[in-house]
Amino acid sequence: MTHQNPRMQTRMAQVGSELIGDTPLLELARVSSGSRLLLKMEQLNPTGLCKVRMAREMILAAERDGLLKPGGQIVESSSGNTGTGLAFIAIERGYRFIAVVDNNASRAKLSAMKALGAELKFVGGQKSDTASTVERMRVASEIAATEGALWPDQHHNPNNNLGYVGLANKLRRDLGNDLGYLVGAVGTGGTLCGTVKELRRLGSNVVSIGVEPSGSIIFLVELPISIGKLARVPRPDSAVARMLIIR
Repeated sequence: MTHQNPRMQTRMAQVGSELIGDTPLLELARVSSGSRLLLKMEQLNPTGLCKVRMAREMILAAERDGLLKPGGQIVESSSGNTGTGLAFIAIERGYRFIAVVDNNASRAKLSAMKALGAELKFVGGQKSDTASTVERMRVASEIAATEGALWPDQHHNPNNNLGYVGLANKLRRDLGNDLGYLVGAVGTGGTLCGTVKELRRLGSNVVSIGVEPSGSIIFLVELPISIGKLARVPRPDSAVARMLIIR
């Protein structure tokens, strides 16, 4: 909850997670037709990342389902963004967090996770420059099984998507039906998939556009989607596949 000083009339957060969400919109450009290019300032979330939204939702859902007890342990494979969000929520709520990483993650993100109390478990050795996504997930699963830790498994956790319901509702509140396209990085697919799914539920006809660098490991399997084009996704049941189908 937030505290309001009756003299200052200022809302004051009591914990960092209360500052997640309700980020502002910035109009970057407007053309003569009235179309606008807007930027959702998600970097103003704690940790500077939108993924702190889904990190919080995955942990709160695990608590509600009885999968995470006070003082418990969390383990997740991460290249940095989700791990930073989980570390932020874990330290606030009193959990031990192990981030399974490889040397392909940026030094800044690794440092941020450590500063937030995360224990880093390197896969492939600290001198390896090769991304080890599958091996990271294997090790996270193993730690969960042997140490009784919660493994959110962000790539297949429905609460990844649900973490962005609030984002969709704020976009709807601020823009109404004036939202034609939503552009974002693909990542695990949760951000676009969760946001667009909720916007559609609210009656929006928004079109999602996922952006990913050429050569990304995400482009592994061809999947025909409803608009008659081909998209490459890791597996048909992944969050990315669900995002493309929603498109």
